[in-house]
Amino acid sequence: MPGMCEMAERRSGRRQSLRHSVPARRHGQHYPRGAAGCEARPDRLEIEITESAFLDDSEVTRLWLDQLQDLGVRISLDDFGTGYSSLSYLHSFPLNKVKIDRSFLQGLEASSRSLGLLYGVARLSAELDLAMTVEGVETAEQLALIARERSITEVQGFHIGGAVPAEEIRGLLFSPLSQMDRVA
Repeated sequence: MPGMCEMAERRSGRRQSLRHSVPARRHGQHYPRGAAGCEARPDRLEIEITESAFLDDSEVTRLWLDQLQDLGVRISLDDFGTGYSSLSYLHSFPLNKVKIDRSFLQGLEASSRSLGLLYGVARLSAELDLAMTVEGVETAEQLALIARERSITEVQGFHIGGAVPAEEIRGLLFSPLSQMDRVA
């Protein structure tokens, strides 16, 4: 985390997103303490967790998330809508963002039902004061359909920008902001 904290602090005005798996946390990594020692402002950090984080020990997970939010770190629920989906997670845990899984985009162009489901989850998220990211946007047609719903605040996918090899991330983070405009 320290390397990412250093990059987050140098990227003036840009929020840096850290992906964190709960099993790693259980094996000795303590992000609340790590975030507190980070030189970057915690409000510039975002941790993504998946719904499986809530399965084993939801009380411990809740306390951990509360500690992170107390520090100012933002919490995103990644891949919402797959696996063990439950609306209770949106109600019971301190979240700032919902990231809708790419599977919601399957058949989007051809099915009003798929589009209605995506828009419905987006509106529900907005009503709960949660930001919303749609993952897996691969075509201009998908982006155009998604753009019609005002409660969808972010998109990511190959149509916006592809994956970046680890050795290129540092250069991208320190590049002029104009080069970052298309990267979600």
